[in-house]
Amino acid sequence: MESVVRQLATLRTTDPKEIIRQNEQRITDLDALKVSLSALHLTLSPALAEQIINAVKRIQTLTEKAAALSVAQLGEEPVQPIGTAAWRDLLTAAIAYNTEAYPDEAFPPKADAARCVLCHQVLDEDGVARLTRFYQFATSDVEAQLGQAKTALVGYGMKLSKFSLAFFDEGSVAHRTLTEVDAAMAAAVSSHVEGYREVIGALVHAVAGAFDPGLSMLDHDPVSIRITELVERLKSDNDALRQKDLKVLMESLMAEERLLLDRQVLADQYDAIAAAVADLKWVGKANACIRGFSATQREVTSKQKALAHGTGRAGLHRAIHGQLRRPATQTTGAVPLRGRCRNDRSKNRDCQRQRGWHRPFFGAERGRTDSGSAGRLSH
Repeated sequence: MESVVRQLATLRTTDPKEIIRQNEQRITDLDALKVSLSALHLTLSPALAEQIINAVKRIQTLTEKAAALSVAQLGEEPVQPIGTAAWRDLLTAAIAYNTEAYPDEAFPPKADAARCVLCHQVLDEDGVARLTRFYQFATSDVEAQLGQAKTALVGYGMKLSKFSLAFFDEGSVAHRTLTEVDAAMAAAVSSHVEGYREVIGALVHAVAGAFDPGLSMLDHDPVSIRITELVERLKSDNDALRQKDLKVLMESLMAEERLLLDRQVLADQYDAIAAAVADLKWVGKANACIRGFSATQREVTSKQKALAHGTGRAGLHRAIHGQLRRPATQTTGAVPLRGRCRNDRSKNRDCQRQRGWHRPFFGAERGRTDSGSAGRLSH
C-alpha cells in the first residue's frame, strides 16, 4: 500500500524522464546487492559449516583417543594428568627449546652430563626413559592426526575472519536504495544478513574452542530471488513510462490503491465477520426467507422457455388464420386478408383488408358487417 501511494505521489510531482533515470540507478545498486548476497551464500554455505563441524568432531575424537593412549602408556608417571592441552604445550615447548640448547642432539639429549631442558637437572637413565616415552607419545600417529586436524580448523577460522557484511550496513548505498524502493524488503534483507552474522560468530567460537556449534543452514537464498523480482519490476516500470500515457499509469495505480483499501477494510472486519458467522443468527434469517417461497416452486429451465415461446407463437398464428377463414355474412368479393403482428419489428405493418370485408374479431361476433374503411387487426 505504501509503495503504491509513493508511486502515485512520484508520478504527480516528478518528470517521467527523471523517474526513469532514478530507476536505472536503483537497478544498478540492487544488482550489486544481489551479487554480494549471492557471493555470501556461496562462500558461507552449508557445506562450509559442515566441514567445520566435521573438523571439530574429528579433533574431539582424536583427543579422546590420545587421552586413552596416554593413560595406557603414561598412567604410572608420578605427575598426572598427562595428555592434556597444557601438558602438550609444555612438551612442545621443551622439544623446541631442546633444538636451541642441544642443536646436535635429538630429544631427549643423550650426551654426557646432558640436562633436562625443563628442570635443568642432569638426566639419568630414568629421566631419559621418561622423556623418551613423552616424545614417542607426542609424535605418535594419533598426535600427528590431531595436529593436522587442529591446523585445518585454524584455516577455517582464518577463512571466517575474511567475511564482511558491511555491504548492507545501515549507511550503505544498498541499504538506502532498497529502503527507498521497498522498506519491507529492506527489513527482510537486514534480518537475513544478521542471520549470517550470527552463523559466523557461532562458527568462530566453535573453531576457537573446538566444540560443535550445533547449528544447521538451509541451502536456499530467498532474498536474492526477491531482489531479482524487484529489479524486474523496476525495469517494467521504466518500459511502461516510455511506452504508455502517464494518465493511464496513474489510473492503474489508483485502481490498485482502491483494491488494497478494500482489502484493508475487509481485513479489519474479519473478526466481526467470523463472529457473525459463528453465532448462526444468519441461519434463522435464511430460514425465514425460505418459508416465504412456495414449496413446489422451481426455476424454469431454458428448454422449457424455448418450448413455451414456440408453442405460444404457433397457437397465435393458428387463431388468426382461423378467424380469417370464417365466412363473412356479407361479401362482395374474395380478397385474401394480409396480416402482420406488431411485435414483428422487421415487418411492422397494419393488417389490411379490401373494402367489402367485415372485421373478423369485432363485426362478425356482433352480426355486423363493415364495408367502410379499412380496420386494424392487432394483438
